[in-house]
Amino acid sequence: MNLLEAIFLVTEMLEESCICCKRPFHQSSEAKIVQRSPGFRLPEHAFEEGFEYFLEKDEVEELLGCAEGKLKSREAKTELIAYYAEFDAYPAWFDEMCAE
Repeated sequence: MNLLEAIFLVTEMLEESCICCKRPFHQSSEAKIVQRSPGFRLPEHAFEEGFEYFLEKDEVEELLGCAEGKLKSREAKTELIAYYAEFDAYPAWFDEMCAE
């Protein structure tokens, strides 16, 4: 599955789920949804396959909520979320859009 598909499966994800993704974080990057262990660790197989932690279910839902009504396409929403996952901040263009 790619990152765009994983992000828009968020409503079907279990509560302790997160998305792992291969770099670079982009809508077409390979991604998978995994369950965290009780110690909030990712499964070892994800790292062995070259995946990195992307974001948790709750974070993706929150970001999609922020983008609602501001970004129309799934691709634009995915790129916003990928930027946030990479830099732990919104891109300047999104801050400006929200300020208007």
